[in-house]
Amino acid sequence: MRTLTITDETTGQPYHGHLPTGWHEVPLSAFLYFHQLQQQEPSTPAFYHLLAAVTGLPPHVLAEDLSIAAVLAPHLAFLHAGLPTDEPLPHFTHEGRTYTHTADFGRLSVADYTALLTQLDTVKDRQPVPAAARLLAVLYQPEGQPRTPDTLAATADAFQRLPLSLAWPAYRHLLLTWQETVLQKSRLHLAHTQAEVALDLTEQALLTPVTGPRHLAARAGRALLRAYLRAVRAHLTTVAR
Repeated sequence: MRTLTITDETTGQPYHGHLPTGWHEVPLSAFLYFHQLQQQEPSTPAFYHLLAAVTGLPPHVLAEDLSIAAVLAPHLAFLHAGLPTDEPLPHFTHEGRTYTHTADFGRLSVADYTALLTQLDTVKDRQPVPAAARLLAVLYQPEGQPRTPDTLAATADAFQRLPLSLAWPAYRHLLLTWQETVLQKSRLHLAHTQAEVALDLTEQALLTPVTGPRHLAARAGRALLRAYLRAVRAHLTTVAR
C-alpha cells in the first residue's frame, strides 16, 4: 500500500493518508467509517466520504478542495468496479489465525440466528452496518475455539481489520440469507396472528347463550368444539416457539 501526504499551502499543515491498490488493502473499519460519515453528512456526495474512508484523509480536507479527489481517483481504480462480488469463503486466515464458518451457507441455525440478534441489540437502532464486525464474528469462529462472549468480542475486534475482499462477500451473503429468514419468520408470525384472531372470534361466539329445545345438544357440541380450539391454540403456541 502506498502512502501519501497532502500539505495545506496556507497553514503548512500536513495530512497523511494511504492509497490502497485493491479491496484486499481496505479494512472493514473503513466501510463502517464510510457509513458513519454518510449518516452524519447525508448531503455530501458519497464519493468524497468513500475517499476519506479508503485513504484515511480527513473529510474536510477533501471537501475543501475538489482537485484533490480528481488527483486521487485515477490511483483508486478499483473503487469504480464496485465492492467485491465473490462468494464467501468457508474459512480464511487473518492476522495469523484461521477462522471457519460455523454452518451451511444456505441456511441459518436457531443458535446462529439468536446470536446474531443478540449482537444486533448492542448497536444503536439495531443497524446491521455498524454491527458488521460483530455479526461476522458470530458466523466465523477461531478454529478450535467454542463460541463464548470473550471469543466473540475478540473476533469482532480482529474483524475490524479484516480486508473487505474477505469481509464484504461474507457480510453481503449474511444479509441476503438473513433477509429471507426474517421474511419467512414474518410470514409465520402473520399467519399465527391471523389464526389467533380467528380462534378468539370463534370462542367469543361460543360464549353466546344457547336457547331453544335443542340447547342440550348444542351445549354438548360447543363443549367438544372448545376442547378442539384449546388443542389448536396449544399447537400454535408450540409452532410459534
